[in-house]
Amino acid sequence: MILKQKPLDLPAICKIFDISDEEAKYVIDSPAGQGIIVYGEDKVAFRNQIAKEFYIYQINQTSNMQISRS
Repeated sequence: MILKQKPLDLPAICKIFDISDEEAKYVIDSPAGQGIIVYGEDKVAFRNQIAKEFYIYQINQTSNMQISRS
């Protein structure tokens, strides 16, 4: 699974996984929940945005990386 990448790293990643320019749009400057799944020769671009109010978002988000304890 390839998620948001820095522009400097993207050319190498695209070369390694044979990602086209069109597919690369899913991993450069992309919103959370968007990316590309690579499985062998197959690549699937996905967009799976979940509302921030949902519990599944709160336990899986990585943008803050802070652990909240209740």
